[in-house]
This record gives sequence, C-alpha cells and structure tokens, in this order.
Amino acid sequence: TFTALIYGEPGVGKTTLALSAPIPLLLDCEDGASRVEISNLASAAYCRINSWNDIASITTDDVIPYQTIIIDTIDALVSRCIDSIVGTGKSPTIKQWGEVKLKVGSVIRTLSQNKNLIVTAQNELTEVSDNKKLWTAVCQGSSLAAFIPNCNVVGYLYKDNNGNRVLEFNGNNGTALGKNCFALPTIKLQDVTIRDNDTFKSIQQMIIKYRAKEQEFINEYITQWAEIKSLIDNATTPEQFTAARNKWMECNDAGIQKLARNYLNDKNQKAEFGFVFDKGTKSFIRKGE
Repeated sequence: TFTALIYGEPGVGKTTLALSAPIPLLLDCEDGASRVEISNLASAAYCRINSWNDIASITTDDVIPYQTIIIDTIDALVSRCIDSIVGTGKSPTIKQWGEVKLKVGSVIRTLSQNKNLIVTAQNELTEVSDNKKLWTAVCQGSSLAAFIPNCNVVGYLYKDNNGNRVLEFNGNNGTALGKNCFALPTIKLQDVTIRDNDTFKSIQQMIIKYRAKEQEFINEYITQWAEIKSLIDNATTPEQFTAARNKWMECNDAGIQKLARNYLNDKNQKAEFGFVFDKGTKSFIRKGE
C-alpha cells in the first residue's frame, strides 16, 4: 500500500487522477466530484461528506470492499472537523486545534488501515525565505505538517507551458513541495479526464517493483552481515581477524564496513587479544611483532 498527497490548482484533475487508483472510494468533502466527468465516476464508489459526522461514522467494515481511500480535500476535511468542535465560521483556540489534529489523524488512520490512501489539496504559493516562494498544499492549522511525514509520496499536479498536465514528485526543481520515497519519475499526462486512465495503477506497480528491489537489497545486506559477523565471532587469531576484515572489504558497502569494523574492534578490546592492524601489509598482527 501507499500514502500519497496530490496537490494543485482547482480543476487541474486531482480528483480524476486519484480515481485511477485501484478500487477507489471517494470521500468528497469539497464537492470535487462535480468537476469530474461523469464517465470517470461510473466505476468509483462515491460518498459526499457534508459534515464531520458523515466521515466519523464510516467504519472499517464499510471500507472493506475498497483498495484505495481518497480524501478530497484535506483542507475541507479539516474544516468539517473544526465546525464540529467550535461551530461554523468560528476559529479554534490553540487547545481546540490540538483536538482537530487528533480527530483528523484518527479518522485518516482508521479508514486507511491496510489501504492505499490518496489525499488531495489545492495549491498556494508560500514565502519560505527572502526572495523565495514555494508551491505548497493548502491546509489549515498543523494538520498537513503532521500528515506529510506519513506520506510515501507528495506530488504536485500542474500544467506545463504546452498545456500538458504534469505530476512531479521531486519538488519541480525546488519550486514546489515534494516527497518521493519510491524514486518515481515525473509523469506527463496528456489527458487525465479519459475514462479508466491507469496512472495510479501504474504508480502502484512502480512502487511494488521498487519495494521488491529494496527487499532484495535488505536480504543481501542481512546475508552479508551474518557471514561477516560469524567470521568475527569465531576469530581468535590475527589471521582470522584479517580474513574477517578482507571479507567486509569485499562487500563494498560503507555501512557494513563501519558496523563490522566497530564490532571487530570492540571484540578485540573486550577479549584483550591486543591485535593491531598493520597498514603496510593490510593485516592484523600481535602487538609488538
């Protein structure tokens, strides 16, 4: 599964893009579905969220049939929550903002358990430092800041100079908020309004392949470290210490090399072998030889 934030200007196609995910349930908090071509809603489950109670009353059993939960938009969801706590048109106190954050986080976690989660947001240009502005996602309070660390990807959907829609995960050369835990490429979308577009299905396949490669790397790391650790654990002579050192140098992994070096040095000190490393011969010898 994946957790994604997709943001961009109104009407750029965020909702339709999200609907390309596998077996989606659209929780429409902002009437974004009214801007979606009817044919694109034909195969999607749709739930209009008019109040906080509408979404808070949805249970994990209700979402069992779906693979993807879409919240459109996060700012509208936060507004529904604020209205339920302080009333329509009123501003929360600092304490009430904490309650909003907890409630929104709890609902998102409950509904997205073992599901893909796509949250949409509108965009805004925010000044982040002197003479520098950044396109970011619109959301009241600190709910967005709390949500982004849980995202695997944050994508900015915009139109390029040729009018093509572009989904960018790497910050668009430092001009936009982005996050890309799966090394996803920039995706150009000729038309996201066509029925049965498979953009997010393709993204999910890329994520699956990335995670498979990542797992291969982890398995290889575990295997290499287990072999080196065994050599160190059983080493009692300078020759065996040297053999362990040669083995970790073969793996070309700086992390394993550092771990093994510290592990071996720790054993050398605790066991009081007194072996020292000779840089000239690149081997361990007994101290004083």
